[in-house]
Amino acid sequence: MAPTGKHQAARDELDRLIVAHLDAHPRAQLTAGDIARAIRRDKGSVAKALPRVQLAGLVVGTPTKNPYGSRPMMLWQAAPKQRDRSIVTCKSCQQRGPHGGRGLCTICHGRHKRKGTLTQFPLLGNPHKDKKPWQPKQARSRALVRDYEFLIDQGERNEEALARELGCSVRHVQRLAGASRTRQKEQPALQTGEGATP
Repeated sequence: MAPTGKHQAARDELDRLIVAHLDAHPRAQLTAGDIARAIRRDKGSVAKALPRVQLAGLVVGTPTKNPYGSRPMMLWQAAPKQRDRSIVTCKSCQQRGPHGGRGLCTICHGRHKRKGTLTQFPLLGNPHKDKKPWQPKQARSRALVRDYEFLIDQGERNEEALARELGCSVRHVQRLAGASRTRQKEQPALQTGEGATP
């Protein structure tokens, strides 16, 4: 039976404490007992909550050899993407936390997803859809765009290989691709303008 009222609030609060503690120690791999002692909560409740929080994509559990028995021991750490999420005021619980989508914190988003009630919170849309694509302003950046186009003409399509050849990140390769597309769209217009009679 799904928890309601104060029980649901207590469960959400425990989930937040777990996520906050692991996010504050991103390199640590902790047992349920370690986390329970740190946040001063019951070990059994923490052990029961961790798989639920993992389903929400907020923590990662790794089974390891248990020196005290035959059952594997789980070590828990913050999920990498957790540290990259923007912080919002949740439309459901009104608390600030990592954004999980639809204006909800990750804890409430996971809960409403499990209950099938996400549709009561409308999609926010893409806030970056009207943002102009990145354009190179420095000479080195413009040269990188030309080098990118040369490699593409040579048949290279793998982003990781392009990043190695160009000495930049995969994300920057994606920016170069966007800048190249914009440049190719503008070139016909420039050529038409140059060929026009005054």
